Amino acid sequence: MRDARRGPRSPAPGAWRLGRARQLRARAGRAYRAGRYREAEAGYAASAELFRHSPGAGRLELADALAAHAEAQHQIGHHQDALALAGEASSIVARVRGEPARLARCKILGTLGNLHRALGDYRRAAPLLRRALVLARALGAHTRQAAIAMNNLGILYKYTGRFARAEAHYRRALRITLRACGAEHPDVAGLYHNLGGLAYTRARYAAAERWGRAAMELRARLCGASSVHTAADAAALAASLDGLGRHAEAQQLYGKVLAIFRRHHGACHYELAVNLNNLGASLYAEGKLTAAAGKYRDALQIKQRVLGRSHIDVALTANNIGILYLKQGRPRLAARYVDRARTILVDQLGPRHPKARAVLANWRAVVAAAQRRPAATPACPDR
Repeated sequence: MRDARRGPRSPAPGAWRLGRARQLRARAGRAYRAGRYREAEAGYAASAELFRHSPGAGRLELADALAAHAEAQHQIGHHQDALALAGEASSIVARVRGEPARLARCKILGTLGNLHRALGDYRRAAPLLRRALVLARALGAHTRQAAIAMNNLGILYKYTGRFARAEAHYRRALRITLRACGAEHPDVAGLYHNLGGLAYTRARYAAAERWGRAAMELRARLCGASSVHTAADAAALAASLDGLGRHAEAQQLYGKVLAIFRRHHGACHYELAVNLNNLGASLYAEGKLTAAAGKYRDALQIKQRVLGRSHIDVALTANNIGILYLKQGRPRLAARYVDRARTILVDQLGPRHPKARAVLANWRAVVAAAQRRPAATPACPDR
């Protein structure tokens, strides 16, 4: 006779799959916030795949997982893959109504805009980030999401040379964030970082140091001294110290930053390239041209692999190498690199952008040196 007693019933396959997808997404979120982006990327990818095949999953859950996966891909430098994921997420939420869907659209538009900005496509980034801000304000003008959208647009304004607009957006976002989240919050540290970076770009180095130090100290309290987030703030502080002529302090910070980034990201990552370039600029300022050249070449090689050969950041490092070669008395070699930078920047930003104008002036100086004519002194290396 069969025993009528039964153990606890196993969950249906669909319910198990949905629960597992949510668990993986939550675990990936913790990894992302800790700066473990490769771990987060794998977790988001696995969760999205499970959401696709879970009958109980809503379309917004799948879109959220895809958008989070795109953000992780962005952080590890896989920008084209990230664009494809964010585009799919956008298509999903476009067909959903209600306030949660509007919030999801706002976040995804921000992701798409930031990705186009990272790829140097500012013309596509601008309308996406503006639409994200309009949506965020409609959902609540004094919410954290509105501050995030404002900050994202401020970053674009900085990159396109509209510094007063960038500052206004950053400061407004900071006021909202302080009210919505409190002073001890990662978003506050991020806005301190961005205000410091903007001050540096405008050659206001003392202000840049104050903002950068505030960002680094807050982030260290929140995330720990050896996190990638704290390292990024330390790198920004190092640049301001260089601007103040405190090169030894800056180089010590760059050394710590590079060690953290190599440990977390490996040997080929955008942040590594940026800080190698900045360390090269610091060494150049001290007249250590051979050491600076090695850092610049390493930075250029990584940027080309991660971003492609015609990206704006590639142009900035190519320009720096050209200036260095001119300083070494090798004007023909210098001309090759500065001409490459000039072509990229004028094509991508237009001849009136501050960075394009600076490189055009460098190009004229390099051509004059190659032809042995008097010319203006080329600008200092860019960061």
